[in-house]
This record gives sequence, structure tokens and C-alpha cells, in this order.
Amino acid sequence: MTHTETAADGFLNWVRSSFGNAPSETNAREWTNFFEGNIGMFLRNAVLHTTGSIGYYKVKKAIPGNPIEIGEKLLNLRTRTTPVEDNRNIVGNSAEDLPEDVQIYGWLEPEIGISDGSKYWLLVATNNSKIVWVASNAVSYMENDLISYTQLDPFKVSPDRNYDNSDDADLRAILGELP
Repeated sequence: MTHTETAADGFLNWVRSSFGNAPSETNAREWTNFFEGNIGMFLRNAVLHTTGSIGYYKVKKAIPGNPIEIGEKLLNLRTRTTPVEDNRNIVGNSAEDLPEDVQIYGWLEPEIGISDGSKYWLLVATNNSKIVWVASNAVSYMENDLISYTQLDPFKVSPDRNYDNSDDADLRAILGELP
């Protein structure tokens, strides 16, 4: 058994024993809630962070199969996991994380203004196939072409949405079976 398998086995045993004193029906329900709400979400996000998320979100039909526009990187602005200006959701910056020709997969009009004066949040692909939100002033784009597409639902691409066992994309992502 490898170190990784030993660690995973130990972790799962700890989780199982955490629910061991409950009656079997309650135990099963609590285990399911724990996995779906916490561990499944954690495992899915860990894999997507390591391998990239473009393929996953295409399979989930949360983003289009092809970029809706290709823009050019302009300014060094922060890249974020969610379309909100919050110090907790910063994952990098456009200078380091984005290619020169930026693939735009969606847009969103902000609920409140963006501090740099950007008109939209853009969902873009990074150099390593992850998707991030960036204020629109960081990228050149054709506004009319962009807004001809429907705004994205940010919840569908949010890392804090629960693990979804209603289809198998989350499980397939954890198992490394998605493109």
C-alpha cells in the first residue's frame, strides 16, 4: 500500500468512525450529507485545481463548448474564483495566469460596480486550463459580440456549490475521467 493509499484509508476510517455511534439509518443519512456537502465538494475542487476545469465545465454544460470570444490581455488585474471583489476569492492575476490571447467563456453584469470601472465580469481560461473571473478592463473584447450571448449563472461554476450526485460529472472529475 502506498503512502497516499494509507493516508486516504486512514482518513476514510476516521470519517466512518465519526458517525459510528448513530443508529444505522441516521448514520447513513449523516454520512451521505457529509460526503455530498463537504468531502465530495473538497475532492472535486482539489482535482479541478490540479488538472484544470475547462473540460469539466463543458461536460456539465455550465460553459459553452468553445470560447465565445478571443480577446487580448491588457491590464494586470486580479483573477478570482467568483465574480465578486473579495480578498478571499483572489487566485492570481491576469499578468501571470492568462495567456496573451484570452479565451472568454462567459460574462456577467456586476450587481454592484467594480472598483476599476470595468463594465462586466468575464469568465476566462488560464494558461493551465482553469477558469477564473476577471474584471473586463483586463481584456480587450468586442462588447456587442460578447453580450449577444446570455449571461452565465455564476453558481454553476462556483467552487462552493455542493457535490452533485444527481449526475456523474462530479464523481468522474474526482476519478480523473473527464477531459
